[in-house]
Amino acid sequence: MSDDSDKVHAPGNGPALPQAAALAEALHQVEQMLKSTPQDAHLHVRKAQLLMACRSRRDAIASAMHVAAMEGAGVPALRSAAAVLTQCNASAAARDCLERAHRLSPRHPVVLYDLALAYFYSNADEDAERCIAAVLEQFPQHGGALYLRTVLLVQSAEHNHISDLKQKLATGRVTPADVAATYFALAKEYEDLDAHRLAFAALRTGAQLKRRLVNYRSDYETDAIRGIEVAFGAAQAAAATSGCEDPGPIFVVGMPRTGTTLVERILAGHSEVDSIGEFPDFPVLLREYTDLVIAAASDEHPTPATESAGVLHQVLTVPERIMRCQRRR
Repeated sequence: MSDDSDKVHAPGNGPALPQAAALAEALHQVEQMLKSTPQDAHLHVRKAQLLMACRSRRDAIASAMHVAAMEGAGVPALRSAAAVLTQCNASAAARDCLERAHRLSPRHPVVLYDLALAYFYSNADEDAERCIAAVLEQFPQHGGALYLRTVLLVQSAEHNHISDLKQKLATGRVTPADVAATYFALAKEYEDLDAHRLAFAALRTGAQLKRRLVNYRSDYETDAIRGIEVAFGAAQAAAATSGCEDPGPIFVVGMPRTGTTLVERILAGHSEVDSIGEFPDFPVLLREYTDLVIAAASDEHPTPATESAGVLHQVLTVPERIMRCQRRR
């Protein structure tokens, strides 16, 4: 494989992640199979997914790009490769991958919707609107497409979809997920018209429907927060760390819907600033370290100190590794 210095390792003899050995073995098996069937696009997709799970983004992108360039790659493989590229924040490459899938199957509704999202996040609003219209032509009550259609533009009293959305909700022949998304679309349109009471009513209904579809427990969240408080208490805060001497990393943090994306885009507008989008590794590592600390204090399942120390090292070196990966691009 190519340079793997962007992989996450603990100091010492190997990866600290508990799943690392299983992931490495699965990756080895896929690579062995690719030696006999190098043109199997689905195996290359699986390799890209495993590399992403190993947090080896550079190799994951290369593997997904290989799928995108394969002559025999079909729509499912191209969609999966695009998903990996999206996870790696390679949005332009993901869009190109989906465009190829679209050329293979111009009316495929799932590809059209994926492509609409890719265009939306690339600020290609006209292309996104075209794809959304094609989805709704086949599936007029597609909740995701209805919501995306709404957020593309600020609605006005003269131009909005409120009547259309109400009519679609009145039919009753929609999946619960589509109904929830349609209520969210309606809420956004009311908000654009400053009809805030109606917007909140639609949002509340949509949220109640969505809540039934989501496997979410608030006690898991509170337990996670308490765990972080334990893992990063006064002793940890007082401990000296090497930190990151590089002034380059800029972290934008905040609660959802508080303007973090706007701040990111403003900063990324500068010629010397490059955005990597949302970075999923940090919260994953944070949660894993917290779990290891809690387990180390448990009499039932004690955790070796070296294992938790390895994950903590990964948490603390996130900025350094981000800068190293970005500069190799």
